[in-house]
Amino acid sequence: MAEARGFECRPTASGRQRRARQLAVTLTALACAATLLALTLAPDWLRAGAAACSVFALTLAVCPGRKRALPTILVDGEGRLFARRGDDLLPLAVRYCGARFVSLQSREGVLAIWPDSLAPDRWRRLLVACRWPRRSAAARSDADARGANQN
Repeated sequence: MAEARGFECRPTASGRQRRARQLAVTLTALACAATLLALTLAPDWLRAGAAACSVFALTLAVCPGRKRALPTILVDGEGRLFARRGDDLLPLAVRYCGARFVSLQSREGVLAIWPDSLAPDRWRRLLVACRWPRRSAAARSDADARGANQN
């Protein structure tokens, strides 16, 4: 059996991610309006605290975050994931892998990958690499030796 080669993915901006963010901001604004209305109709310290928290949450939701270009995602022949920014290679760990979303963790933070940010063949290959990481040759031989000893 031929050894699988690695591949790389270059994610682009995702329309799904933009729509999900817009929905979150809209819901946060509605919650803020509701707490402010409740405070206006029946003022007390608990409603004032809730209103202050909702205003703070809305402020965080509408503030623009750091806009950084998405890194190139590399999957080597052993199935390990890396993010490449310029000349730096950062190891990635899979935080969540689902049919419609993949979340990868690096020391720089979380990297969200949506299906519409990659070509369909690259998305499928990334899902396979995230769901079923390959074991190294040493790990395979250790598992085979343990299986042979049990028989």
